Amino acid sequence: MNSFVDCDPTMHKALSCVDLERVFNELFAQTEKTVLVGAEGEPFYRASAKAISEVCYVKDSLPSALHEIAHWCVAGKERRAKDDYGYWYNPDGRNPEQQRIFEHLEVKPQAMEWLLSVAVGREFVVSCDNLRGKPYDLSAFRHRIYEQACAYVSKDKSQRFLRLLHALQAFCETEQFCDLYWLRVMEHKILPAI
Repeated sequence: MNSFVDCDPTMHKALSCVDLERVFNELFAQTEKTVLVGAEGEPFYRASAKAISEVCYVKDSLPSALHEIAHWCVAGKERRAKDDYGYWYNPDGRNPEQQRIFEHLEVKPQAMEWLLSVAVGREFVVSCDNLRGKPYDLSAFRHRIYEQACAYVSKDKSQRFLRLLHALQAFCETEQFCDLYWLRVMEHKILPAI
C-alpha cells in the first residue's frame, strides 16, 4: 500500500514556497520573532537575540522548507537561541555510529515533517541524508518515524506546531483529507516512503 494513501492531488489547494513563507511569517514573525526564508546554499537556522531569527531553507524546495520548519518546531526556546539550534552536522558519508546519532536526532523532525507534508498534500519521503555512506536497512528508522508521527497525531504536539499545522490545513483545504489519511495510516500501519 502506498504511503500516500488514496491521495488525489486535485483534492486540495496547491501550496507554493511563497505561500508557505507567508503563512509561517504571518503566524510567527511577531509572536516568535522568526521568519521563513528561501536562500541559496545549505539550510540553516540563524538565531537572533535582538532582531528576527531566520529559518533558511533551500530556495524553491517545499520539502526543504517543511523539513527546516519541523526542526524549528522541535527545538525548545534554549535551542532556538543558538545558530542551527546548537547542533553539529556531519556531512554525507557518515560512518555507522554517526548515522545512528543522526537518525536519533531526526526522528521527531521527520515525523513532524510527515504531518506537515500531508497537511499541504505532498508525499513525505524519509531522508537518511547519507547518500555516500554504505547502504543499509532503513526499516528501523522508518518504524521510529511512524511511531513518533502517530504519537503526534494522537497528542504531544507543541502549540507552535499545532498552530502551523492547522493554518496549513486551512490554506490547502486538507482538514478532512488529513483525518482520513492518518486514520488509514494507523489502521494499516503504513510506514513512510523511502
